[in-house]
Amino acid sequence: MADLKEAHLFPSLEAQQNHWYYRAKVRCLYDLLTPWLNKQQANIKLRGLDFGAGNGVMSKSLGCIINGVSIDWDLVDEAFVDNCQKEKLGFTNLQCVPSDQEYDLIIAIDVIEHIQKDCAALQLLRARVRPGGIIVVCVPAYEFLWSDHDRYLEHCRRYNPSRLIEVLNASGWDVEYKHPFLTLLFPIVLIQRLLTKPAKEPVSSLKIPKPWLNITLFIILEIERRLLRIIPALSRMPGLSIFVVARPFSN
Repeated sequence: MADLKEAHLFPSLEAQQNHWYYRAKVRCLYDLLTPWLNKQQANIKLRGLDFGAGNGVMSKSLGCIINGVSIDWDLVDEAFVDNCQKEKLGFTNLQCVPSDQEYDLIIAIDVIEHIQKDCAALQLLRARVRPGGIIVVCVPAYEFLWSDHDRYLEHCRRYNPSRLIEVLNASGWDVEYKHPFLTLLFPIVLIQRLLTKPAKEPVSSLKIPKPWLNITLFIILEIERRLLRIIPALSRMPGLSIFVVARPFSN
């Protein structure tokens, strides 16, 4: 999710899309989607759901045509869910996801960690996916990396890889692929968080860097992305986040 609590840091959506973190995350997501999209017919329009979309930076950055395949996106955000409940529009929990729509592709990027009943949310999404469809989930990794940043964003938890797979399996999803993100920065952030004392008032660790640093960090993550494509064994390395691709269990 493009956390709405951080969106105000950027003067525009374009500025957010050019931030090293979002640029790298979109490229990683594109790589994960490409093998699946290659199996789709180019003349068929797919239906996609950006769940926990925030301001929609992820699906808008991916675009409506990905690898030659057209995708129509629906965007649903937690804030929309809250408003539905407050206005008593008849929605319960996360059931404001359009009940009359099924999706070929669902992305849930940095959103599941915000939901108390993560298994229930993933079960709901499982009921909305078409046969042959997939979900791509990204969550912050490892409980021992819990920090003021998580408190600021009101995360309920971080996920160890095994725990994430357990939750997905229990929700009816068969995990096909697990992919770390921010692996090269993992040692630096680990040391930083071990040495940092909790603050009285939590703050976001997301900053807008100088242009030269923004480019440098993006290049580092571009190197990471290419290494993971060349050396699949590196997918077992720890990262600050975890991407998972899953499809529904066969009945």
